[in-house]
Amino acid sequence: MKSKIILTLGCLILLATLFGCQKNGEPQVGRYMTEDNLACVDLQDGYRFLFNRHIATSYRPVGTYSVEKDKLILTVADDEYYIFLIENGQLIYDSCLPEGAAIVKKGTVFKLVSIIPDYIPYAQIPADYTLEDAIADGLIVHKDLDIKFGQDIWDDFLKLTQSGTPCMVRIAYYHTLGNPWNYSREYYEEIKDDYPLLFIEDLTFDGEIYTLFSIEEGEEYAYEYKYLKQFEEAPTSKSAIYSHLFMYVLVNDNDITWEEIQRGMVSSQFGDFIPHSVVYYDYTYNDPNRNP
Repeated sequence: MKSKIILTLGCLILLATLFGCQKNGEPQVGRYMTEDNLACVDLQDGYRFLFNRHIATSYRPVGTYSVEKDKLILTVADDEYYIFLIENGQLIYDSCLPEGAAIVKKGTVFKLVSIIPDYIPYAQIPADYTLEDAIADGLIVHKDLDIKFGQDIWDDFLKLTQSGTPCMVRIAYYHTLGNPWNYSREYYEEIKDDYPLLFIEDLTFDGEIYTLFSIEEGEEYAYEYKYLKQFEEAPTSKSAIYSHLFMYVLVNDNDITWEEIQRGMVSSQFGDFIPHSVVYYDYTYNDPNRNP
């Protein structure tokens, strides 16, 4: 069997379970966020950081960080830095220079909510990358258009986007042929060697715009959308194998309905198609033992 591998560079937002501090006393690389989701600190590889002091501010300090005993120091320049106390894997804001630059109050707690794995470059991904690899690497995995792994990661992504926090997730779509009887013999023989097929996309939110990025057969594709909408669908046929479909769809019109999108997909009229991308599927099957 041949798997089609499409991977992109980037970071993945993963829901963490408070990993605490590393053995050398340094805080875990990742995202630390306040309880109200209005501010966060991103500690990145190479001792880099980004400090989002409040989602309503445009200036986000960046620079390098260091650790001195139980203190985390975020340094932007000689005349600008931010100091946090490190306690039980959490960051507690203490002080800054210039005074008041941090916006957040002294004693504000930042908890680790996500970690940022260090993914290898695209060119170094092995040709035999598998579904099991995607699961082990912490991707959100759909199998035959139904979410199977990473629901907690997706929930965390939604929480971050709803608070206006820039973030990104990586989503894998694993497709199998299913029952050969669903195809003509000729068509099955033509396509069988292309499956299973693994397609991966990066979904990024910059605080305002969603970008869906992928690479297919050497070509880069990037599509921008303004909204991520939730839709639900019930089957129209009594013979359907599912009773409910729950989706998240990227669109540019916040008032659009799923019915309008469907009509646009089947219409032969030029201009009726509505740009969209379905990035999340969750089926409820009539047979609870079904596991496609």
